[in-house]
Amino acid sequence: MRATQIAEDKIRAYRATDYRLGHDEQSIVLRIGQRCDLLAPLFASRSVDCGAFLTAYNPRGSQQADARNDLAHARSNGRPSAATSRWGWRSM
Repeated sequence: MRATQIAEDKIRAYRATDYRLGHDEQSIVLRIGQRCDLLAPLFASRSVDCGAFLTAYNPRGSQQADARNDLAHARSNGRPSAATSRWGWRSM
């Protein structure tokens, strides 16, 4: 396994976090390293058997003011980044 510059406590926090897609009773909750059966139909419709959700507008999860995070999120606008394009990943 490759070494990382991310602190162990931050990695533990990432793994303990619920990543919520949506804001209602139909929300999907993702956890790092855990299968999400609710995504199976989406994956099947796209002919893929795995996926990743990238929220890289705050690399390494540095503490920032809400306004700065909101601006970075707005700038990302759901577009694939140069890294996702380079690796051939596609958005759904």
